[in-house]
Amino acid sequence: MNTTNVFSNDLGTGLPTGSEVGCVIRAGMTALPGLRMKCILNVGTTQTNKPTISIINYNFINPGTTINITFAGIQTLPTTLVNTISIGAMIYYNDIGSSTYLYIPTPVITVPTQSTTLLSSMNAGWLSNWNVNASYSGTNIVLQPTTFSCWFSVPYWWIGNIGGLFSGVDYTYHGQYTYTSTGTLDEFILLTFYPATLLDKNNPVTVSCAGCISTDIYYAAGMVRFRHSSSTNGQLNNRTFTFTNFPTSAYAIANQTVYVNMQFFYNYQCFLSRNITLYLPRTV
Repeated sequence: MNTTNVFSNDLGTGLPTGSEVGCVIRAGMTALPGLRMKCILNVGTTQTNKPTISIINYNFINPGTTINITFAGIQTLPTTLVNTISIGAMIYYNDIGSSTYLYIPTPVITVPTQSTTLLSSMNAGWLSNWNVNASYSGTNIVLQPTTFSCWFSVPYWWIGNIGGLFSGVDYTYHGQYTYTSTGTLDEFILLTFYPATLLDKNNPVTVSCAGCISTDIYYAAGMVRFRHSSSTNGQLNNRTFTFTNFPTSAYAIANQTVYVNMQFFYNYQCFLSRNITLYLPRTV
């Protein structure tokens, strides 16, 4: 398959065929009793055998149901270029080893990737003075939900104009600037845990987050995406988000450095990324 300016054979995941891709079923689908819904990657090989993601273990879907699914760790395309993504439904006749389409795949054109004008307009020195941190404060026992918190603070003063998404008054030498998120789809914070198994995909739980508009847990990818609607500046000190009933690993992790990468997005662009070391002794 020619991957120039189109999606890679593995959709940029780096995973082989049969691997589970991080996904969240936001509406329209429920799991079969006793099973967990999974999103399985099939790596493409040719222009006719394109990469696919299959969703399995779901229950009966009523006619007219609207389905909303999001995936984690999928590549973006080069700026201004687009490709098509097709969505369909198949029926498998396992007794005769055959299958057919219930709904023929319908191609949808992707939204072009944004340019980096937002990033280039922002003052790098001001961004470097953000404080970002995260920690566990709950029970530290495998397979038992815990409490996880992350917080950040923004500088109060900085010389010059910052630009981009930050509002403020320019006093020639100094300015007070505020980071504001309205909670729209393009504005979110992404947490990526290393190793991904810090989030046990076989033991999903319902996570609560005070101050979050929405929280998506992509277990297979070890990612958490959340949105908030708030403003933060130097006068407000810092902004903290606490997740209760937070998932843990399925086994004890000893003598291993674990960390989380915290990324801030605006207009679907990451304008700040920090790695945070987590101290996570596990007991069985």
